[in-house]
Amino acid sequence: MKPEITKRAVTGAVWIGVVIVTLFLSQGISMGGVLKATPDQVNFGTIDEGENAVATIEIENTGTAPIEITNVRTS
Repeated sequence: MKPEITKRAVTGAVWIGVVIVTLFLSQGISMGGVLKATPDQVNFGTIDEGENAVATIEIENTGTAPIEITNVRTS
């Protein structure tokens, strides 16, 4: 895989993660559940071209109502 494609894939994966966490949080607030992301921020710093960056974010429903995630899309 070409380095520029890998860099775009990492950038895309990061944005997908941000979109999913945002959807989780918005669904939790609107449905009575409360979602907590740990950590709540990820700083990848500088990533050299061709290198991969991986982050693990734990999402937990700390509310009392179940949460249903639907219509997840990437941009």
